[in-house]
Amino acid sequence: MVQHGESLTLGDYTFQFIHTPGLHWPDNMVTWLASENILFSNDLFGQYLAEEPPVNAGYSKEAILKGAEPYFERVFAPASESDKAIIADIAAMPIQTVATGHGLIL
Repeated sequence: MVQHGESLTLGDYTFQFIHTPGLHWPDNMVTWLASENILFSNDLFGQYLAEEPPVNAGYSKEAILKGAEPYFERVFAPASESDKAIIADIAAMPIQTVATGHGLIL
């Protein structure tokens, strides 16, 4: 099991693991690829939207938020405030791409 903050280097890429327990599942985590500023967010920041390929081209900000709102309400609203506190740390990262497990890549 990887620990919070641990890294794994595969070739030229180093992935850092950030535990986000309680944000959907007790063992949930996200993965940060700093060299590319990509957050592989697992279930975090997902939406009820679909596209092939799964990118946000063609969706307005309003449409993405409309798809994210019911997903957030169902999946994350029940989490405790202490569980949600990790989101502030993630939001401070220089994210350029969010590769979600559900919905569009943002």
